[in-house]
Amino acid sequence: MGSVYFQRIRLPLPGPLINIWQLVFGAVFLLPAALLANGSQPIRWTIAWWGSLAWLVGAVSIGAMLLWFRLLRSGADRASLWLLLTPPIGYVLAWIFLKERLTALDGVASLLVIAGLLLAQRSIKIPINTLEVKKS
Repeated sequence: MGSVYFQRIRLPLPGPLINIWQLVFGAVFLLPAALLANGSQPIRWTIAWWGSLAWLVGAVSIGAMLLWFRLLRSGADRASLWLLLTPPIGYVLAWIFLKERLTALDGVASLLVIAGLLLAQRSIKIPINTLEVKKS
């Protein structure tokens, strides 16, 4: 919904800058709740902690948002279709990092998602405002 909203209002700001401000305001508003929920615990500066931080900042926050803004250039409706790949990517990552089992059903589901995504990307979209209504 946010992608459609920002595409319609056409702010004269680059997408990554808008995203940075969204992240800053989200952090400011969530910090008190996070402190109340967990209390203040010291950070253990381990290699696992640094690796997790690098993954969350680099791949999840910056990388994913840059990819998302790139996809939005084709339109919010087409870009949102790529979100359908989230479950297949999630269980492939679980297979790689957590040694989860992949089943034949996972493969079938992935193929269906990819086929649907390809069909939807090929479809010709006719904007509503260009349709002419015949008056009798």
